[in-house]
Amino acid sequence: MAIDDLENKRPRQADESGTHVYFPDQPDWNYWKQREGCRLWCAVLLSMNIEPSVASREALRVGDPDKYQHYKKRLKIVNATCRPGSVIPPIEHPLSGSKPSERWVLVSDVLKFGIAANWPDIYIFDRGLTNGSVESGEALEIGTENTVEDFVFDDLPKGERYSILRFGALLKLVETWMLNDSFPNKAAFLNGDQLNYSAIGREMQRILSKKDKDGKLQPLANFLAQSNGKKASDAIKAVQTS
Repeated sequence: MAIDDLENKRPRQADESGTHVYFPDQPDWNYWKQREGCRLWCAVLLSMNIEPSVASREALRVGDPDKYQHYKKRLKIVNATCRPGSVIPPIEHPLSGSKPSERWVLVSDVLKFGIAANWPDIYIFDRGLTNGSVESGEALEIGTENTVEDFVFDDLPKGERYSILRFGALLKLVETWMLNDSFPNKAAFLNGDQLNYSAIGREMQRILSKKDKDGKLQPLANFLAQSNGKKASDAIKAVQTS
């Protein structure tokens, strides 16, 4: 696998104006699981779930400037850490370059550093190197600091917004139960030795409601009790069959 392969830079998608937008490749984790070392800048790209090539780095710079700045920040930190006797010591290799970012390091050392630094996306890096693969759903929004300030709920896809709202309603329900030993009508949420999904759905509807101009609670659109109950039932079935 060529690290500096500019031939891989190709348009992945055209936006509405017809301008080509470039997207970096995801790593071949099965390959990187078997390879111990690489240049430092390559290891940093790997830590962001990006295939380490000049092509991918350029695609990141052009296609996602914010994430590219995150890459540069992480690279600067790792560069400053990489020295003999540190947690990321440079290793001798005939392909090491003269620039600090071209020193060779063990990929596993960068992973350990990322875990210690609590990088928000580190589990993807860990999963890829351990299993040689990453599930597609795990690879979303990798390489960004997902702080509360950065989280824009309305920018998420509709289905994901709905799932988050329903999950939040269930958490509020659990929170109420945990904080109130005398929570009324617990039996109403059970149907024998299983959950009563209809009752759960109605309670989720109550939580996902807002007051109208007359002060009455009105369920938010798409979150009626029957639909909530069906989603809760589907979620349980998914867990039981996974």
